[in-house]
Amino acid sequence: MKILIIENKPAVAEIVSSFIVEAGPDHSEITHSANVDAGIIEIKKNNSSDKEHSFDVILLDLDNCNNGEPEPLVNLLANCSDLPVIVLLNEHNRELINKAVKKGAQDFLIKTALDKKTISAILQNAIERQKILNEERQKNNETTNFLYRASHDLKGPVITLNGLVFFAQKKVTDSDALEYLDKIGISAKKLEVLIASLLELTISRKGNTKTEQFKFQSVLDEVLSAFTINKSEILIHTDLKTEYIKADRTMLFYTLKNLIENAIKYRRKNVRTEIVVSFSESGSGYEISVKDNGQGIERQYLDKVFDMFYRANETASGSGLGLYNAKVFITKMAGDIKIESTSGLHTTVKIFLPKILQS
Repeated sequence: MKILIIENKPAVAEIVSSFIVEAGPDHSEITHSANVDAGIIEIKKNNSSDKEHSFDVILLDLDNCNNGEPEPLVNLLANCSDLPVIVLLNEHNRELINKAVKKGAQDFLIKTALDKKTISAILQNAIERQKILNEERQKNNETTNFLYRASHDLKGPVITLNGLVFFAQKKVTDSDALEYLDKIGISAKKLEVLIASLLELTISRKGNTKTEQFKFQSVLDEVLSAFTINKSEILIHTDLKTEYIKADRTMLFYTLKNLIENAIKYRRKNVRTEIVVSFSESGSGYEISVKDNGQGIERQYLDKVFDMFYRANETASGSGLGLYNAKVFITKMAGDIKIESTSGLHTTVKIFLPKILQS
């Protein structure tokens, strides 16, 4: 078994290594890195085509986390999501452990309570669980590839169908035929929306995040250009406290597009729609919110709105994938997304993106 220990104190790393060696003859090949950046370099150096040279498990020190957030873990997993990570702590910090597990850690070890039996069991279990997880990811990748090809191949014929319906409506004069063409057109438009959402879903599930620094206003302008907005009916305000953001531009674009599209789609009748997009920077990350004065969502549906194909409101058309895709994008950027709403009054979606360098 090949193990990487990421620990900034060499003496502590030496103690942990000694326990691992005592745990059994299979736990003999140990590498030490002082921090996550050095660990990532070591991982990339060892991840050759020959799997015998790659690490089996990583032990990561989390005792020096800023603001109690497992940012080193998030940064590490952004670069090696296929390797099991066990976090090391000086004491049983339940809150930090829960956050670490939620972000992808397989297990934890308390440095002051190490013994060879516990270490052996946790290492083996972590490797087995990661193996199962990687197999599931492989299956998901195959499903995603099929979904991408199918939706991509369907997109062209549906666009052609919409075009044919448009030109037929210009020439056909029979009222019954026109009624049928209208129904065909409506169904084709719904199918086009669904296919676009499915294509977006494949984008959210394929590949790693690509972080870059850019102006938040620039991606917001790109999003707004995708909509035809009548200013007499819809007003969009911005409250941008800072200028730049470091994130995956494509994922942020689709996230904002889905949120603003929902705000427009589920607006109240006879009320001028107002949408406020806010952006600010905190010590540990970026905060984004999209607030509207639309139909709102009843409380009992709030915990379901991020589910795939779920629509809390049936009064407007949609694929039921908008908020689901938004959550997938934000999760891939190691962030959090929450929704607050009062039925008949307003909805606010809040996003937090950590300041981490992802590859």
